[in-house]
Amino acid sequence: MWRCKRSEGDMKNTRMAIRLPVALLACGLLASTAVGQKVSTEEAAGYLVFPKVVVDLNGALNRVPMDTVIRITNTSGDATSVHCFYVDGTPRCTIGEGLDGAGACRTNGDCAEGGICTLSSCQAINFDLNLTANQPVGWRASEGVVTTGFCVGGTSPGFPCSADNDCAGGGECQDQDIGRVPPLSPGIFQGELKCVQVVGSGDDPNIDPNIPVNRNDLVGNASIYRVNNALVDVQTYNAVGVQAVKSDKSTQNDKTLVLGGEADREYAGCSAQVIVDHFFDNARLSGAREVTSEITLVPCSERLEVDDNPAVHTLQFVVFNEFEQRMSASTRFRCFREVQLSQLDRRPGQEAFSVFNVGVQGTLAGQTVIRPVLSGDGNPGNGILAIVEEFHRNPDNNAVRSAAFNIHLRGDKSQADTVAY
Repeated sequence: MWRCKRSEGDMKNTRMAIRLPVALLACGLLASTAVGQKVSTEEAAGYLVFPKVVVDLNGALNRVPMDTVIRITNTSGDATSVHCFYVDGTPRCTIGEGLDGAGACRTNGDCAEGGICTLSSCQAINFDLNLTANQPVGWRASEGVVTTGFCVGGTSPGFPCSADNDCAGGGECQDQDIGRVPPLSPGIFQGELKCVQVVGSGDDPNIDPNIPVNRNDLVGNASIYRVNNALVDVQTYNAVGVQAVKSDKSTQNDKTLVLGGEADREYAGCSAQVIVDHFFDNARLSGAREVTSEITLVPCSERLEVDDNPAVHTLQFVVFNEFEQRMSASTRFRCFREVQLSQLDRRPGQEAFSVFNVGVQGTLAGQTVIRPVLSGDGNPGNGILAIVEEFHRNPDNNAVRSAAFNIHLRGDKSQADTVAY
C-alpha cells in the first residue's frame, strides 16, 4: 500500500499501491500544505501533542501489560520551560469498580449490573519541565519523574537514573532538577499529552511563568510497550508539533493559544482534512496474517484546566478502496476516542458490516479522508489530530505485532481552534 511517510517505529511491511497516480497526487498536496501550515511530526515546534498515552501494568485491557515511554527534547542552545497536561480519556463505569478498582472499562460488561461504560471526566493533570540547552528527557508514564538524576551521554540521554550503571552505552548520571512528572499508575490510564513552551519561572518575576512564549524548540515521540513473558511489542510515533507563528522569543498575552484562523493567529492551524492510508479490517496478508487498525482521535480545541462539559466534535469519513469506489461514515466524540476502524460506524460484534471491513470493500487497502464538521458559531473550532495503529495477528499462535504511524494533514480551515488553560 502506498504511503508518503511513516513514523520511525513503523513496521517494515510490504505495501500494495492503491492506484499510483492518485497516491502521488495525494503526496504532492500533502507536501505543499504541510510546509505552509507548519504542523509537522518532523520539525521543532512550540506546542506538542501526543495523541495516545496508555498505562495498564496489569494487562486488564488486552491481557498484555502496557506502558508508554515519552521523550521530549529541547533543540535550542538556550534553556527553556514546558507546561504539560495529561488529559484523562479513560472510559469508566457509572456503577462498579471496573477493571482496575477505579472504574476503568472497555464495555458495559466490565461494569456492575446497570452500569454503563462511558467517558467520564476529560480531567487534566498538569506539570512543568525545565530543560537545559539541547537537553532530551524521557520517562515511563507509569512512573513519571520522581528523581533529579538524568543520563548524560551514552545511548540513553535524558532518562532518569540514580547511578552511572543506570545509563546505557557508557552514559553518566548527573543531578538535574527538571521538575516532577506525576505517575499514571496504579490503575489504567488512556488519554493524551499536550505540552506548550512557556516563559520560565526565573525569566522575569513580573511575568506568570506559564505564559506561552513565541519559540519553536520542542520535538518529541512516544513508544507504547506491550510486554509479557511471551511477547515484546513496541510501537513508536512522533508527537505532532504545532509551530508558533512568531519565533522571536516574545511573550504572549494570555493562556489561550489561538491555532490558525484568519485573524489573531498565534500558532499554525489544524488542517481542514486528515488523511489515513490503511488496510481494511480483517484483511489477510502473506502467511495468512490478519490486520486490524485502531484510530485515536483528539481535538485541537480544548479547555485543559477545568472543563465540566467538553464539546462534542462531529467527523465525516469518506472511504476509498483500490477501485476508487467511495463510501461514507460519520462519528462523534468529546475529548478523546480510541476505537477500531470498523467500530466507527458499527457496534461491537457487527464489524463485518462496516465500510472499513475488507468483506464490504473487496480490496485489501484503502484511503480514508476525515473532515471535521465546523460549528456554526466558530466556538469551539472542530479541528482534530490523530494517530493510527495496525495490529497484525498470526493465526498459528495468535501472536500480535503492531505499529503506530502518524496521519497526513491537508488544507487549512478558516476557523481557528483555541487551547485554554
